[in-house]
Amino acid sequence: MKVKLTKHGCTLILAPSERVRSESALFYALRNELRAQGHDVIKKCPGKDRHLTSAPWYIRERRAAWCVYDGDYAIRDCAKDLNAARSLTLNVMGDL
Repeated sequence: MKVKLTKHGCTLILAPSERVRSESALFYALRNELRAQGHDVIKKCPGKDRHLTSAPWYIRERRAAWCVYDGDYAIRDCAKDLNAARSLTLNVMGDL
């Protein structure tokens, strides 16, 4: 998976042979790719950080300066959309 992180969004691009099993696996792979790029990030459930959302996962910088999340979590499954389109853009909030 290739990840392009900008202040406007985080674009994920799958190679033709890659496949994502679930949203949890997608955010796990995203976390690992961002760590490989030198970012100090963690995968977490937003409710445990006291955010009022029912989104299942998000990736945040350890000091909470920025985070990557799916703003459309209620109407789509990220893993299915990424497998179908081979590309997906997630929301970024905060200062990179």
